[in-house]
Amino acid sequence: MSTVAAYEAAYPAVRPGSARTAGARLLHDVRIRARVEELRAGLAERALLTREMVLNGLLALAQDAAVPPGVRRHAWRDLGEHLALFRLVVDHGMVSSLAEQLGLDPAEVEAEAEAILRGSR
Repeated sequence: MSTVAAYEAAYPAVRPGSARTAGARLLHDVRIRARVEELRAGLAERALLTREMVLNGLLALAQDAAVPPGVRRHAWRDLGEHLALFRLVVDHGMVSSLAEQLGLDPAEVEAEAEAILRGSR
């Protein structure tokens, strides 16, 4: 939770601008900054534990012969993606050349190609 969100939750009648100002002012207090960092560190530890649990679960699925092959394949793929074992590469020269031949904006075509390769399209 951000400082502003915490302040707005504690003081719902306060305007958003006031919350930002008060949040910035409060973060200059050494005790408050220390507590915020302490809470963030606790969240980071829990996030690492959760990530470790997910990776261990994926690994168990990938290695379990009783699990259907499609599920195992997806588990291996997810593990590989998380570990950045696969790099998507776009030949920007080819994309730009093709875009120009088609009368399209090369930057837009490259952005669309990247989105397709990432699976977000």
